[in-house]
Amino acid sequence: MQKDELIVVTKHDYKASSSENAYRGKYTVGRFHLTDAFIVEYMKLTHGIEIPISWVSNSFLNIPDSDTQKVIYMESCDILSKHIINELRNAVKSPPVNMKIYRNGNHLTKLEFIREKN
Repeated sequence: MQKDELIVVTKHDYKASSSENAYRGKYTVGRFHLTDAFIVEYMKLTHGIEIPISWVSNSFLNIPDSDTQKVIYMESCDILSKHIINELRNAVKSPPVNMKIYRNGNHLTKLEFIREKN
């Protein structure tokens, strides 16, 4: 596997073959780390929530990454609730048939929905 190669996540991929499966925080699912970019894209595609950069750029001056700023903003406003985090974690554990989740190593980086062909 090349360093920047994206691989589709399938059901139960989150399970590690060793004791790496221990809970390490709310932004991990088994061996996978939910990146801020992935969380922002999930919120946009599944819930229609898109945080404009203008809402966060002046509030988080010491955090250079805009996706991290957006995640912190969504947490502070309870947009990114425990319920939504659990929903996201369940989607990673068993992706719906119309959703493709991509990883680079153990980092979930991209999400897309597959449209049905008529």
